[in-house]
Amino acid sequence: MSMENALPISHRQRLWLYGLGALVLLFLIAPSVIIVIMSFSDSTLLQFPPQEWSLRWYESYFGSVEWRDA
Repeated sequence: MSMENALPISHRQRLWLYGLGALVLLFLIAPSVIIVIMSFSDSTLLQFPPQEWSLRWYESYFGSVEWRDA
């Protein structure tokens, strides 16, 4: 498509497009951020926000024999 046929985008339309892009990005990233925060919970069940903070699950995972033998 040549530049002659392109329609100019107004400032308002561009802001709308940026806002929509930001919402889509937030929609895609938010679940991953929540899961990472929940992974630091001391509870045996998933809860958000965590009541107590711990590295218990990471210690269990990285300290396992399967992980060390891999």
